[in-house]
Amino acid sequence: MSQIKAEYNFTMKTNDTVKLRTEVWSWDSWLGQMVLVGDIDLVIPFNVITATSTWISEQLLLSNSYRYFRIKIKISCDLHFEGPGCNYCAEHKTGENCNVCEEGWTGFDCMECADNYYPPGVCNKKCIPSVDKYTCKDDGSKACSYNWVGDDCNTCAAGYYGADCGTPCFPTEEYYCSVTGKKVCMDITRSSENNCAKDSPIDVAALVIGSIALLL
Repeated sequence: MSQIKAEYNFTMKTNDTVKLRTEVWSWDSWLGQMVLVGDIDLVIPFNVITATSTWISEQLLLSNSYRYFRIKIKISCDLHFEGPGCNYCAEHKTGENCNVCEEGWTGFDCMECADNYYPPGVCNKKCIPSVDKYTCKDDGSKACSYNWVGDDCNTCAAGYYGADCGTPCFPTEEYYCSVTGKKVCMDITRSSENNCAKDSPIDVAALVIGSIALLL
C-alpha cells in the first residue's frame, strides 16, 4: 500500500458557495491511456463557513479496487479577517481592509497595547503621564505626585494652594488661607509674616492711613 499526497493553496471568493470537483484518473494499460475512475464534489459554503483548524474531507473508493482517494481542505481567512465567510475584521482590527488597529492596540497582529494604554491585554484605558502631577499604574489609573490628589490628580492636597499646588498654608485659629495660599490674619492688626501671632502687631497708623487713602 502506498500513499501519494499533494497540497495546493488557492484563493476563493468568500461570499459564494463553491463546489470543488476533484477527478481521479488512472492509467489503463489495456487502452494505453488515462481513464476517469471517479470524481468527488465537495460543496464549500464560504459565505457561512467559519475558518477553522480542522479539516473538511470527502473520500472516494475507487471502483473494482481497494484503493481510495480522499480530498481534505482547511479553510483559512486572509490576513486581518476572521469569522463566517471571513467577512469580519480579526480581533482588535478595523478599517475598510481590516488592516488598522483599533484604538489602544498596536503591533503586526494588533495584540499589544499602544503607548499610554492600559492594562496589558485589555488596552482600553488611556493614561498619559504628567511630569509634575502623576505617573501611570499598570491598570491605567494615576498615581498622584507631590501635592496633588483626586482620580485625575487635578486637585491640590489639603494645605497646598496655587496653580501648581506648591504653596503650603495650614489654617490655624489665628489665620485662614486665601485661594493662593496666602495667610490672612483673623485679627487685621496682626502680621501674617509672623503667622498672625499676638506679639506681631502691624503698624496700626500705617494701616489707618492706608485705609483713608483708599477711601479718598
